[in-house]
Amino acid sequence: MEQYAIKGGNPLVGEVEIGGAKNAALPILAASVMTDETVYIENMPDVRDTNVLLSAMENIGVIVKRTDRHKVTLNASNISELVVEDENIKKIRASYYLIGALLGKYKHAEVALPGGGYLAFITGNLINMKIPCAMTARDMVDAKIGTPENEIISTISIATSSLVTIIVLAIGVLLMVPLQPVLQSPVLQPAFENVVPALFGAMAYKYYRKNMNIALFPLIIMSLLFTLVPSLIGSTSFMIVPSGAIAIGIAYLFYKKRKGGSK
Repeated sequence: MEQYAIKGGNPLVGEVEIGGAKNAALPILAASVMTDETVYIENMPDVRDTNVLLSAMENIGVIVKRTDRHKVTLNASNISELVVEDENIKKIRASYYLIGALLGKYKHAEVALPGGGYLAFITGNLINMKIPCAMTARDMVDAKIGTPENEIISTISIATSSLVTIIVLAIGVLLMVPLQPVLQSPVLQPAFENVVPALFGAMAYKYYRKNMNIALFPLIIMSLLFTLVPSLIGSTSFMIVPSGAIAIGIAYLFYKKRKGGSK
Protein backbone atom coordinates (compact mmCIF):
# COMPACT_ATOMS: atom_id res chain seq x y z
CA MET A 1 0.00 0.00 0.00
CA GLU A 2 1.38 3.41 -1.00
CA GLN A 3 1.70 6.06 1.68
CA TYR A 4 2.40 9.77 1.75
CA ALA A 5 4.42 11.26 4.61
CA ILE A 6 3.55 14.95 4.98
CA LYS A 7 5.42 17.32 7.26
CA GLY A 8 3.29 20.37 8.00
CA GLY A 9 3.99 23.70 9.60
CA ASN A 10 4.30 25.77 6.42
CA PRO A 11 1.36 27.60 4.85
CA LEU A 12 0.39 26.39 1.37
CA VAL A 13 0.41 29.03 -1.35
CA GLY A 14 -0.46 28.63 -5.01
CA GLU A 15 -3.14 27.45 -7.37
CA VAL A 16 -4.56 23.96 -7.85
CA GLU A 17 -6.41 22.93 -10.99
CA ILE A 18 -9.35 20.68 -10.19
CA GLY A 19 -9.50 17.72 -12.56
CA GLY A 20 -12.66 16.48 -14.22
CA ALA A 21 -14.76 13.78 -12.57
CA LYS A 22 -14.36 10.26 -13.96
CA ASN A 23 -18.02 9.38 -13.42
CA ALA A 24 -19.04 12.44 -15.44
CA ALA A 25 -16.47 11.93 -18.20
CA LEU A 26 -17.30 8.28 -18.97
CA PRO A 27 -20.94 8.80 -20.08
CA ILE A 28 -19.92 11.92 -22.02
CA LEU A 29 -17.25 9.96 -23.91
CA ALA A 30 -19.71 7.16 -24.69
CA ALA A 31 -22.41 9.62 -25.79
CA SER A 32 -20.04 11.07 -28.40
CA VAL A 33 -20.59 8.01 -30.63
CA MET A 34 -24.24 9.03 -31.11
CA THR A 35 -23.34 11.91 -33.43
CA ASP A 36 -21.37 12.10 -36.68
CA GLU A 37 -20.07 15.53 -35.71
CA THR A 38 -16.63 16.07 -34.21
CA VAL A 39 -16.81 16.29 -30.42
CA TYR A 40 -14.16 18.18 -28.42
CA ILE A 41 -13.89 17.40 -24.70
CA GLU A 42 -11.78 19.35 -22.22
CA ASN A 43 -10.81 18.71 -18.60
CA MET A 44 -11.03 14.96 -19.09
CA PRO A 45 -9.42 12.96 -16.24
CA ASP A 46 -6.43 10.94 -17.39
CA VAL A 47 -7.26 7.75 -15.51
CA ARG A 48 -7.44 4.05 -16.34
CA ASP A 49 -11.20 3.86 -16.94
CA THR A 50 -11.32 6.77 -19.40
CA ASN A 51 -8.27 5.45 -21.26
CA VAL A 52 -9.76 1.95 -21.52
CA LEU A 53 -13.04 3.35 -22.82
CA LEU A 54 -11.24 5.52 -25.40
CA SER A 55 -9.21 2.51 -26.53
CA ALA A 56 -12.35 0.43 -26.97
CA MET A 57 -14.04 3.23 -28.92
CA GLU A 58 -11.00 3.58 -31.16
CA ASN A 59 -11.10 -0.16 -31.89
CA ILE A 60 -14.64 0.08 -33.30
CA GLY A 61 -13.73 2.95 -35.63
CA VAL A 62 -14.04 6.13 -33.59
CA ILE A 63 -11.29 8.63 -34.51
CA VAL A 64 -9.63 9.57 -31.21
CA LYS A 65 -7.10 12.40 -31.06
CA ARG A 66 -5.51 13.30 -27.75
CA THR A 67 -4.31 16.90 -27.93
CA ASP A 68 -2.96 16.60 -24.40
CA ARG A 69 -3.60 14.56 -21.23
CA HIS A 70 -6.93 16.25 -20.50
CA LYS A 71 -8.23 17.13 -23.97
CA VAL A 72 -9.58 14.78 -26.62
CA THR A 73 -11.27 15.12 -30.00
CA LEU A 74 -13.67 12.37 -31.11
CA ASN A 75 -15.39 11.63 -34.39
CA ALA A 76 -17.70 8.61 -34.67
CA SER A 77 -18.91 9.12 -38.26
CA ASN A 78 -17.08 6.02 -39.53
CA ILE A 79 -17.81 3.34 -36.93
CA SER A 80 -17.24 0.02 -38.66
CA GLU A 81 -17.79 -2.46 -35.83
CA LEU A 82 -20.68 -2.82 -33.39
CA VAL A 83 -19.04 -5.59 -31.35
CA VAL A 84 -16.75 -4.19 -28.64
CA GLU A 85 -14.23 -6.97 -28.02
CA ASP A 86 -11.53 -5.02 -26.18
CA GLU A 87 -10.36 -7.29 -23.36
CA ASN A 88 -9.87 -4.36 -20.98
CA ILE A 89 -13.47 -3.14 -21.36
CA LYS A 90 -14.57 -6.14 -19.29
CA LYS A 91 -12.61 -4.78 -16.35
CA ILE A 92 -14.46 -1.51 -15.93
CA ARG A 93 -18.03 -0.85 -14.82
CA ALA A 94 -18.52 1.81 -17.51
CA SER A 95 -18.69 -0.81 -20.27
CA TYR A 96 -22.50 -0.62 -20.28
CA TYR A 97 -22.40 3.07 -21.28
CA LEU A 98 -21.49 2.02 -24.81
CA ILE A 99 -24.54 -0.23 -25.00
CA GLY A 100 -27.02 2.64 -24.80
CA ALA A 101 -25.00 4.88 -27.11
CA LEU A 102 -24.57 2.25 -29.85
CA LEU A 103 -28.15 1.02 -29.53
CA GLY A 104 -29.45 4.56 -29.81
CA LYS A 105 -27.59 5.13 -33.07
CA TYR A 106 -27.37 1.71 -34.73
CA LYS A 107 -30.10 -0.32 -32.96
CA HIS A 108 -27.53 -3.05 -32.29
CA ALA A 109 -24.52 -3.49 -30.02
CA GLU A 110 -22.47 -6.19 -28.33
CA VAL A 111 -20.42 -5.09 -25.35
CA ALA A 112 -18.72 -7.29 -22.77
CA LEU A 113 -19.91 -6.92 -19.18
CA PRO A 114 -18.10 -8.09 -16.00
CA GLY A 115 -20.38 -11.16 -15.73
CA GLY A 116 -23.86 -11.99 -14.46
CA GLY A 117 -25.22 -9.42 -16.88
CA TYR A 118 -28.74 -10.79 -17.32
CA LEU A 119 -29.47 -11.11 -13.60
CA ALA A 120 -27.87 -7.74 -12.90
CA PHE A 121 -30.12 -5.98 -15.42
CA ILE A 122 -33.38 -7.54 -14.23
CA THR A 123 -32.63 -6.83 -10.53
CA GLY A 124 -31.42 -3.26 -11.08
CA ASN A 125 -29.04 -0.96 -9.18
CA LEU A 126 -26.12 -1.90 -11.41
CA ILE A 127 -23.65 0.88 -10.64
CA ASN A 128 -23.89 0.98 -6.84
CA MET A 129 -24.35 -2.69 -6.05
CA LYS A 130 -24.55 -5.38 -8.72
CA ILE A 131 -21.49 -4.70 -10.90
CA PRO A 132 -19.17 -3.90 -7.95
CA CYS A 133 -20.46 -7.07 -6.25
CA ALA A 134 -19.69 -9.19 -9.33
CA MET A 135 -16.22 -7.66 -9.74
CA THR A 136 -15.36 -8.16 -6.07
CA ALA A 137 -16.47 -11.81 -6.13
CA ARG A 138 -14.49 -12.43 -9.32
CA ASP A 139 -11.34 -10.93 -7.78
CA MET A 140 -11.78 -12.95 -4.56
CA VAL A 141 -11.73 -16.29 -6.40
CA ASP A 142 -9.34 -15.06 -9.12
CA ALA A 143 -11.73 -16.01 -11.94
CA LYS A 144 -10.67 -15.00 -15.42
CA ILE A 145 -12.89 -12.61 -17.36
CA GLY A 146 -14.92 -14.21 -20.14
CA THR A 147 -14.76 -17.72 -18.71
CA PRO A 148 -17.71 -19.87 -17.58
CA GLU A 149 -16.30 -19.74 -14.04
CA ASN A 150 -16.48 -15.94 -14.06
CA GLU A 151 -20.08 -15.99 -15.26
CA ILE A 152 -21.07 -18.48 -12.56
CA ILE A 153 -19.30 -16.59 -9.75
CA SER A 154 -20.72 -13.25 -10.90
CA THR A 155 -24.26 -14.60 -11.17
CA ILE A 156 -24.06 -16.22 -7.71
CA SER A 157 -22.74 -13.01 -6.14
CA ILE A 158 -25.46 -10.88 -7.76
CA ALA A 159 -28.14 -13.36 -6.75
CA THR A 160 -26.85 -13.35 -3.16
CA SER A 161 -26.86 -9.55 -3.12
CA SER A 162 -30.46 -9.47 -4.39
CA LEU A 163 -31.60 -12.11 -1.86
CA VAL A 164 -30.02 -10.23 1.04
CA THR A 165 -31.81 -7.05 -0.06
CA ILE A 166 -35.13 -8.91 -0.29
CA ILE A 167 -34.63 -10.51 3.14
CA VAL A 168 -33.87 -7.15 4.78
CA LEU A 169 -36.95 -5.58 3.18
CA ALA A 170 -39.11 -8.56 4.14
CA ILE A 171 -37.97 -8.41 7.77
CA GLY A 172 -38.76 -4.69 7.82
CA VAL A 173 -42.27 -5.26 6.44
CA LEU A 174 -43.01 -8.16 8.82
CA LEU A 175 -41.83 -6.26 11.88
CA MET A 176 -43.50 -2.99 10.95
CA VAL A 177 -46.90 -3.84 12.47
CA PRO A 178 -45.77 -5.50 15.74
CA LEU A 179 -43.12 -2.85 16.32
CA GLN A 180 -45.37 0.10 15.49
CA PRO A 181 -46.57 0.63 19.10
CA VAL A 182 -42.97 0.56 20.28
CA LEU A 183 -41.76 2.92 17.55
CA GLN A 184 -44.58 5.35 18.32
CA SER A 185 -43.81 5.36 22.02
CA PRO A 186 -43.35 8.89 23.41
CA VAL A 187 -40.20 7.63 25.14
CA LEU A 188 -38.50 7.01 21.76
CA GLN A 189 -39.67 10.19 20.04
CA PRO A 190 -36.68 12.29 21.20
CA ALA A 191 -34.36 9.62 19.83
CA PHE A 192 -36.03 9.67 16.40
CA GLU A 193 -35.94 13.46 16.33
CA ASN A 194 -32.17 13.34 16.80
CA VAL A 195 -31.38 10.64 14.23
CA VAL A 196 -30.54 13.14 11.48
CA PRO A 197 -28.36 15.37 13.72
CA ALA A 198 -26.57 12.27 14.99
CA LEU A 199 -25.88 11.00 11.46
CA PHE A 200 -24.62 14.36 10.25
CA GLY A 201 -22.54 14.74 13.40
CA ALA A 202 -20.94 11.33 12.93
CA MET A 203 -20.13 12.03 9.29
CA ALA A 204 -18.83 15.51 10.01
CA TYR A 205 -16.62 14.59 12.97
CA LYS A 206 -13.67 13.49 10.86
CA TYR A 207 -13.71 16.87 9.12
CA TYR A 208 -14.07 18.74 12.40
CA ARG A 209 -11.08 16.87 13.76
CA LYS A 210 -8.91 17.83 10.79
CA ASN A 211 -9.97 21.50 10.67
CA MET A 212 -10.86 22.50 14.20
CA ASN A 213 -9.95 26.17 13.60
CA ILE A 214 -12.55 26.37 10.85
CA ALA A 215 -15.17 24.08 12.42
CA LEU A 216 -15.16 25.43 15.98
CA PHE A 217 -17.00 28.72 15.38
CA PRO A 218 -19.93 27.35 13.29
CA LEU A 219 -20.14 24.41 15.72
CA ILE A 220 -20.55 26.79 18.66
CA ILE A 221 -23.05 28.98 16.77
CA MET A 222 -25.20 26.02 15.70
CA SER A 223 -25.10 24.48 19.18
CA LEU A 224 -26.31 27.75 20.71
CA LEU A 225 -29.06 28.08 18.11
CA PHE A 226 -30.34 24.54 18.67
CA THR A 227 -30.23 25.07 22.46
CA LEU A 228 -31.97 28.45 22.44
CA VAL A 229 -34.42 27.59 19.65
CA PRO A 230 -35.38 23.88 20.07
CA SER A 231 -37.81 24.07 17.14
CA LEU A 232 -34.80 24.18 14.80
CA ILE A 233 -34.08 20.52 15.56
CA GLY A 234 -36.71 19.56 13.02
CA SER A 235 -34.97 21.69 10.38
CA THR A 236 -31.48 20.26 10.72
CA SER A 237 -30.99 19.74 7.00
CA PHE A 238 -31.80 23.39 6.30
CA MET A 239 -29.32 24.58 8.92
CA ILE A 240 -26.50 22.96 6.96
CA VAL A 241 -26.63 25.87 4.50
CA PRO A 242 -25.91 28.72 6.96
CA SER A 243 -23.39 26.64 8.93
CA GLY A 244 -21.61 25.75 5.69
CA ALA A 245 -21.60 29.41 4.66
CA ILE A 246 -20.05 30.37 8.00
CA ALA A 247 -17.37 27.68 7.64
CA ILE A 248 -16.57 28.79 4.09
CA GLY A 249 -16.31 32.41 5.24
CA ILE A 250 -13.92 31.49 8.06
CA ALA A 251 -11.84 29.34 5.71
CA TYR A 252 -11.61 32.25 3.28
CA LEU A 253 -10.46 34.59 6.07
CA PHE A 254 -7.75 32.10 7.09
CA TYR A 255 -6.70 31.80 3.46
CA LYS A 256 -6.44 35.59 3.02
CA LYS A 257 -4.55 35.92 6.28
CA ARG A 258 -2.02 33.23 5.32
CA LYS A 259 -1.67 34.57 1.80
CA GLY A 260 -1.01 38.06 3.18
CA GLY A 261 1.54 36.71 5.65
CA SER A 262 3.46 34.86 2.95
CA LYS A 263 4.13 38.00 0.92
